[in-house]
Amino acid sequence: MQPAAPTWFSVAAGVGDRLVPDHADWVLLHVRTRVLDLVRSGRQGPLARSGVGDPEAGEPLSIVTLRHHDPDLEVALRGLVVALAPRVGDPYGSGRVTLTGRSRFASQVDPAHLRAIATDEHNLALLQRLDLGSAVIVPVRADGMTLGALNLVHSDRGAVDEHELATAEDVGRRIGAALDTSRSATARLAPAGTAAASRSWRPPADGNPVAAARAWVRRTLPEVVHRRVRPDLAEDLDIVVSELAGNALRHAGGVARVGLELRPGAVRVTVVDDDERAPVVRHPDRDGESGRGILLVGALSSAWSTDHDLRHGGKHVWAELAL
Repeated sequence: MQPAAPTWFSVAAGVGDRLVPDHADWVLLHVRTRVLDLVRSGRQGPLARSGVGDPEAGEPLSIVTLRHHDPDLEVALRGLVVALAPRVGDPYGSGRVTLTGRSRFASQVDPAHLRAIATDEHNLALLQRLDLGSAVIVPVRADGMTLGALNLVHSDRGAVDEHELATAEDVGRRIGAALDTSRSATARLAPAGTAAASRSWRPPADGNPVAAARAWVRRTLPEVVHRRVRPDLAEDLDIVVSELAGNALRHAGGVARVGLELRPGAVRVTVVDDDERAPVVRHPDRDGESGRGILLVGALSSAWSTDHDLRHGGKHVWAELAL
């Protein structure tokens, strides 16, 4: 039996898996939202005849891959990038590279540049915390069309040079070709306009199960929800998964399984563990640094609860987030 062809979203997720941390400290792949809508529609045929057209100033860009070598910083980074709300034609970053089709690299990220792109003081503090040393941004192209831009960022200054730029440009070309090839496999996930009911995943034996759960949910969300959603859904879902999986790891012996399911007007994420004890809602002191996980889940979710598995033991802790 032939293995299933990789979907567009699994190819996109693999970009971060392959490049971090061996080739970059963190990676960000932006794709034009028009291109993402085409993928979700299931329409086939050459990109050049799809009606998407060349990049136009003002088009929104969507995050399809974001990986940071530090799982804790990855959540903060996603919030920062969402707050920047990048668009084609921005004077910096993915927006500029997507519009011009020309790569950019900086062997040293100037602090003045961070101040220029920050939206406010909190945003600037997050940028500084990420320890940006050097960066290269290259276009991602397929069928003669620019799909978006790939950002490779290093904490070390001087890590990027002309050789690194040429290598990154080759990576960008290969990513574009792989994404375009995978469109047909993605269209077969479900008929256009419908959604796959649910997906389920078990964490690998090695590695950080919380980071792995977040990564799985990020790349699986577009395969479960085939419609436009609120722009902060992925960020909220990322936080909820971090809290539920983190609780299972700290208090219940580990994460047994994670599920993602489309519900009427919402998406439900479920974290399964083998412990019978229900999570405790704590109300920590104002200055306390921990104990707010379930409070945060409740604040971001339209509903959450715990179901005990009477047949197999353990429990299912789930939360629903409005689309």
